[in-house]
Amino acid sequence: MAQTKERRPERGKRASGSGRWATAEAHLGRVDQRMRRIIARIGPCTITKHHDYFLLLCQAIIAQQISNAAAASITRRFKTLYDNRPTPRLVLATSDKRLRTAGVSPQKLRYVKSLAQHFLDNTITPRRFARMPDEAIIEELVQVKGIGRWTAEMFLIFSLGRPDVFAYDDLGLRNAIYRLYFNGKEVKKERLLALTRRWAPYRSIASWYLWAMKDTLPEDERVW
Repeated sequence: MAQTKERRPERGKRASGSGRWATAEAHLGRVDQRMRRIIARIGPCTITKHHDYFLLLCQAIIAQQISNAAAASITRRFKTLYDNRPTPRLVLATSDKRLRTAGVSPQKLRYVKSLAQHFLDNTITPRRFARMPDEAIIEELVQVKGIGRWTAEMFLIFSLGRPDVFAYDDLGLRNAIYRLYFNGKEVKKERLLALTRRWAPYRSIASWYLWAMKDTLPEDERVW
């Protein structure tokens, strides 16, 4: 499944160390000099939890393989169908024709309805998420057509605020690590993952900083 662009970080506005993730920032700066410099440059991490899980997963499906602008437009029209409060039951009751008027493609409307059915039949159990380990949540989510491991990992980071997720399948993240830690050379998966272990238990926060770092570079330096 293609990666979406749902996870672009926004840079912090306060001094590093003053935000929700101050403990994570302090840990990362202590174990990794490069990360310490990145944190000083970017500012505090702004990852926050979001609780409308069904809507967020619908948005992730809608955003696949299209531009951010197109995804935002279709999502807005999709939400308007339900007065901005889509629920699994309402989505299942909506005709395909009506969903198509919002710009949802035939394939994606099948995915969205599959997601709704999984919520209704308790194949996905959001009430239990707080007590479930990351991998168990991923296993639930990838049962839905249109949700792959990468999307599930982004959900863990940016919806549930899980602090220790590393999305190896994210090409931009890997390229950032190659550039910053391996002089731009690709390395084997085992070596890359070994490097990320120093960031535990805050690999989500380290990832956020690597994504954010991209947006601070001049265009001719953006190699990932």
